[in-house]
Amino acid sequence: MALVNLETDEVISNEQAQEWIRLTLERCGRLIMSAPVEPLIGEVQEFAGLPWRVVCHVSIEEAKLYDTLTADIWGSEDFDGQDFYFEVQVAD
Repeated sequence: MALVNLETDEVISNEQAQEWIRLTLERCGRLIMSAPVEPLIGEVQEFAGLPWRVVCHVSIEEAKLYDTLTADIWGSEDFDGQDFYFEVQVAD
C-alpha cells in the first residue's frame, strides 16, 4: 500500500517515510501511529516497508501533543475521535 500525504495527495516513498521516522525518533524517542481499528499489543503491522510491533496504546491527548511536535515532519493529523493511537517499535 502506498503512503500518501493527506495534505498534498503526494505519494511518499518508503525511503522518504523512513527518513521522517528517523527524524521523529531523534526528536521524540518514539513513533506513534493511528488506525481506525484498535490494534492488539504485540501485533505486527507494516509501515514504510518495515515491520512495526504495537507496544502500547496512547491516549488522544498524548497523540495530539505528539502531532504538535512532529507536524513539520508529517503534517498535522485530523483528530476526529474515531481513530485509535498506539506506539510502535521496529519488530525483529
